[in-house]
Amino acid sequence: MRFLQLFCLAVVLAAGIVPSAAAFGFTDESLLPPNGLVGHSYSFKLNARNGCPPYMFLIDSGNLPPGLSMAPSGQISGTAAAAGTWSFWGDVTNVCHDHSERLISITIADTKPVQVPVPLGEVGRPFSAPITPTEGTAPYRWSVASGTLPAGLAIDSVQGTITGVPATAGRFPLGLAVSNDRGGLTPQALTVEVASRLAIATTKLARPIVGRAYAAKVTVRGGVGAVTWRVVRGALPRGIRIDRRSGALLGTARHAGTFRFTVAARDTLGAASTRTFILVVHA
Repeated sequence: MRFLQLFCLAVVLAAGIVPSAAAFGFTDESLLPPNGLVGHSYSFKLNARNGCPPYMFLIDSGNLPPGLSMAPSGQISGTAAAAGTWSFWGDVTNVCHDHSERLISITIADTKPVQVPVPLGEVGRPFSAPITPTEGTAPYRWSVASGTLPAGLAIDSVQGTITGVPATAGRFPLGLAVSNDRGGLTPQALTVEVASRLAIATTKLARPIVGRAYAAKVTVRGGVGAVTWRVVRGALPRGIRIDRRSGALLGTARHAGTFRFTVAARDTLGAASTRTFILVVHA
C-alpha cells in the first residue's frame, strides 16, 4: 500500500500539479498604478496574492519617478518631481521563498498645460483638429475644462478630435482635460482661430485708357492662406490680364469699350467668392 501511495505522488509531481506556489504573484491592481501630478503627493501600495505572507517587495531594475520611493511593504510614496513615464521591474517574495517579478509603469503628468498647435479654421468650411496626448495609454477621455468652442464645433470625448463647421469668426482659447483609466494626464491648451468667410472686398476698379499702362488690384477680406484668382465669366479688355496670385489687373488696353466680367477668388481651404465688374475703357 505504501508503495502505491508513493507511486501516485510521483505521478502527480511528474504531471506538474503542485499546490498554491504557482499562483503566487502580484495582484492585477498592482500592475496598474494610478497617474500622479508633478508637485503633488503620491501614494500607492503594491500587493501580492497567495503564497505565504508577509510579502517583501523590492525594485529589481528600472526606476521610480523622481521624488518617489518604495518601502519593503510595497508602499510607494513621495512627491512627484518630474513629468513622464517610468518603468521598473518589481520583485515580490514571501517567507516560503516564493518569487514573482513583473514590469510596472507609473505616469506622472505635468500640472502646466501643454500648448497644442491646431490648424486655422474658416466660417462655413469643414474643420478637423486631432489632439494627441503627451503620455499615457488609450483609451482616453477628453473634455473642455475652460473656454468655449466656436459655435458649430465639438470635441469627440473618446477620439479627442475637434470637428464641425464653425459658424463664428474669432479667437477661442481652450483648456482641455484628458484622462485614461489610471487617472488624469497633462492638460492640453490650444487656441482655435476661425477666420471670417472669404469675400471679395473690391467693389470698383479704375478706368483704363487705351494705350496707357494699367494697374488695379482686386482684394479680399477673410479666408485662410494664399488666394488664387481667375476670370470665370465674361472677358477682360484685350491687353489686360489678371495675376492669378495677387489679383492684380495689369497691362495696356488696346481698344475702347465696356467690358463685363466676373472674378473668382479661392483660398487654401477651398472657400470661394465671386464678384462681377464692369470696366469702361476710354480712348
